[in-house]
Amino acid sequence: MSDVYFSPTTEKDEIIDSLEILYDKISENFNVKGKRVGIKIHFGEKGNKTHINPVFAKKICDIVKGKGGTPELIECNTLYRGKRLKTADHLEIAKMHGFTFAPVVICDDSTKDWEIPIKGKHFTKVHIGGTVKKYDMIIAVSHCKGHMAAGYGGALKNMGMGLGSRAGKLAVHAKVKPVFNHSKCKACNKCVESCPADAIVLEEYAKMDEKKCIGCATCIAVCPYGAVEIPWNGATHKEVQERIVEYALGITQKNPQYISIS
Repeated sequence: MSDVYFSPTTEKDEIIDSLEILYDKISENFNVKGKRVGIKIHFGEKGNKTHINPVFAKKICDIVKGKGGTPELIECNTLYRGKRLKTADHLEIAKMHGFTFAPVVICDDSTKDWEIPIKGKHFTKVHIGGTVKKYDMIIAVSHCKGHMAAGYGGALKNMGMGLGSRAGKLAVHAKVKPVFNHSKCKACNKCVESCPADAIVLEEYAKMDEKKCIGCATCIAVCPYGAVEIPWNGATHKEVQERIVEYALGITQKNPQYISIS
C-alpha cells in the first residue's frame, strides 16, 4: 500500500511549508535531479475559482527546480466545448488564473496519442496525450470535487481522465462514436477536412461512417456550430469510474515515478 501523508493545517502559508516536508519524506524514492517533471494540474474553467491555488503549484515547481529537476505544468484539452477545448484558449485560461511561473504544456496538442497496452476489464490499450511520454516523473496535484459521471473527482480522475487524449476521453465516457446533430450542421465541411480516417462525407449535412470512425473526437473539436455531440449516456457511472481507473493504471505502469498531492 502507498504511504499517505496529511498536512497538519489548513492555513495557506503552513501548507506551503508542509510541501517541503512532504518532499523530504519521499525524496529517497523520488529523486528529481536531472529529470523532466510533469506537474499535472487542472487550470480551472473560466469564471471558476475552485481550482488549485497557483501559489501551491509554484511551491512544488520551486522545490523541483531547487532539487535539480525541470518542472513543467501539464494538461490535456477537454472533450466538451468550452475554453479548454482548444490549446490556444486553454493556455489563455492558465495564464489568466496565474499559472505563469513555469512552462505550460498541453500534451495532446498536435501530437500522436501515446497508446499504452493494459490488461483491463474495459480496455486492452489506453490513449494518452502524446507528450506525456517525455516526462521522467509525474506529480499529480489534484483538487477534489463532485462529478456528474464519476461521482467523485480526485487524484484518479486528474490522471485517468485528465491526461487522456480526446480519443481517450471519448472512450472513457462512452461506448459509441460521436453523433451528428443535423439540425445544427451548416455543411461547412470542416469536419470532413479534419477527419484523419475519411469517415465523414458531406451531403445535405455531414454524415459519419461508423465503421471507418476511429473515435479520435477531432470532429468535436473543429465543429464551430456544436453539431457533433458526445453520447454522454453511452456508459454507466460505474463503467466510467472503472474506465478512469484503467487509464490511470496505464499511465502509472508506464511511469512508476509518480507522486499524487491532493
